[in-house]
Amino acid sequence: MTSLEFVDVTVRYGRGPAAMTAVQDVSLAIPPGSVVGLVGESGSGKSTLGRAAVGLVPVASGQVLLGGRPVPTRGRRRPVQMIFQDPSGALDPRMSVGASIAEAMRERSGRRARVEELLEQVHLEPSVASRLPASLSGGQRQRVAVARALAARPDVIIADEITSALDVSVQGAVLNLVREVCADLGLSMLFISHNLSVVRYVSDVIAVMYMGRIVECSPTEELMSDSQHPYTHMLLQSTLSVGDTLLEESNAPEPVRFAEPADPHHVPAGCSFHPRCPVGPLVLDRPACLTEDPVTGADGRRHRAACHFARPLGAAALTTSTSFPPGLAPPPERNA
Repeated sequence: MTSLEFVDVTVRYGRGPAAMTAVQDVSLAIPPGSVVGLVGESGSGKSTLGRAAVGLVPVASGQVLLGGRPVPTRGRRRPVQMIFQDPSGALDPRMSVGASIAEAMRERSGRRARVEELLEQVHLEPSVASRLPASLSGGQRQRVAVARALAARPDVIIADEITSALDVSVQGAVLNLVREVCADLGLSMLFISHNLSVVRYVSDVIAVMYMGRIVECSPTEELMSDSQHPYTHMLLQSTLSVGDTLLEESNAPEPVRFAEPADPHHVPAGCSFHPRCPVGPLVLDRPACLTEDPVTGADGRRHRAACHFARPLGAAALTTSTSFPPGLAPPPERNA
């Protein structure tokens, strides 16, 4: 078992005045054998952070460490593997399933037996090896993508929105597969999704990302029952059952209730979330949100919340009834 660690990682796209910072000074650890969920809206920088871990995008500053050493992104040994959102785009349509899986293997002998073993591990018949990706369903293709990632015998897997392109009826089966594989092989995983209920189902720890920065991070059930950042509250609201409430937004002005995420080329000063914050300076007299960066000092707050007014330790916790993906029961206790 090996840990993956992002240390003050910054990723930028473009140069000069048109440059955009997609990830800024992110520090996040994926402990050995753990699943860390990374959640946030589209454009928050989640996928960029995952791609930085496997060398698909260059890191402008900071480090990505595997077991305390820089992650190798060249050569035959690739200990960090990524499973992409669209399995159709990740698999060569001209190669058979077996050839695609074998291509990722380091060993040169016994490949056929190993391919069959991997297909069985992801609950596919060995006969699938001779078929082309186009002849498979979306769920089957995603299982092949999982098998291909496992073929490289990785220490860590980055799963990037691996259920969002699948039918709802298939998502649960793939999530169960992810949990099963991690438990059986002792793998560490960064599980990326915009769906908080999906992340909750598979993760030991959840990190919340907004505008390229981590704004809250804590063990899963603590975050679900006692979240500290208003953005996390907003994500929770988007998945709550009818009748549940977290924040009273009815008195918030329309510019807050209907605000879109800021332009990443022009990030607001102070707290980047303040133009959308239902308890921020557009609602309450909180000038600090306009000028002071809440990431400074976040390590001293509960859940490392990047909010000047995060609820203090000891505040009443709110029990939510956030549902799990269809057909799935709540996961077993983490310590079971």
